Amino acid sequence: MGNILRRGVKNFNVENRAHRLLDRQPKPAPKYATPTTSKYKNVSPIVATDSDDIKRFQKKDNNLLTMLQSVNVDSSGNDPKFNNRPKDSRVLPADRLRQPESTELWNNDDQVPDGRLSVSQALQLLAKYQRNRNEWPVERLAEEYKLNPLDVANILEYFQSFKVVPIGPKEDNKVPSIPQGKILTKSIA
Repeated sequence: MGNILRRGVKNFNVENRAHRLLDRQPKPAPKYATPTTSKYKNVSPIVATDSDDIKRFQKKDNNLLTMLQSVNVDSSGNDPKFNNRPKDSRVLPADRLRQPESTELWNNDDQVPDGRLSVSQALQLLAKYQRNRNEWPVERLAEEYKLNPLDVANILEYFQSFKVVPIGPKEDNKVPSIPQGKILTKSIA
């Protein structure tokens, strides 16, 4: 109830308030203090009123210029701050061209932790079991891939490999259905 009341008060006379706001004259930005204002008068010892001082500072001093040109800076010795810097350990690439990306979905089988499977390992597990179920029982597969035997049994029952199903204008290209819990022993054509 409060929101309805608040919305009604908020939207009351909106158009007139907007016109009033737009009709106001814009306020100029505040002026900030500069060295010529009263607050900063004593900051600079040289004031722009002395034209002799200004001319003296703008004039080129040849004596000072010849002394500056005669200054030579020679460095000798070993400064540990600059000489003992560690070299960058990263190796620069020999070729700046972009490396081709891998077309495989799985290319890091060695980085899969125990108790997990990559896609390629799951497909190998299915292939071994489908080729010879007596040679590769669930317990042996669980031991080889370091998995729980119950998980391996569930993988074999529910996991299916990828299939390419052609879709065309004819209706006879229907997706074949596989009953749950059945593992394919021959390929679908």
